[in-house]
Amino acid sequence: MIGVLSAGATGVMPVSAQDARLCTSRDAMVKALKGKYQEQRRGMGVASRAGIMEFYVSDKGTWTIVMSMANGISCILAAGRDWEDLAVKPAGTNI
Repeated sequence: MIGVLSAGATGVMPVSAQDARLCTSRDAMVKALKGKYQEQRRGMGVASRAGIMEFYVSDKGTWTIVMSMANGISCILAAGRDWEDLAVKPAGTNI
C-alpha cells in the first residue's frame, strides 16, 4: 500500500534515509487515502503535544495509521488489510 501511495500522491517523501515512513501535507494524505483506497477516518486520538494518530479504514478492509502533526504534515506509520471492527464492551467486563 505505501509504495502505491508514494507513486500517486504528489509531494510524498521519506522523513530521512533511515526512516521508511511516508510524509506529505495532511490534505494530500487524506485525498490520496480516499481516492486510491476509499479509506475514511474511523478514529483518532491525541498522541502528543505535536500531533494526533488517525485511523483510516475502507469498507474493503484496508487500513492506514497516520500521524498528523501540528505543522500540517502527516506521515504513514502502518498500513494493512483485513480490518475488523470490534464491539465495545463496558469497562470492568472480561474480554
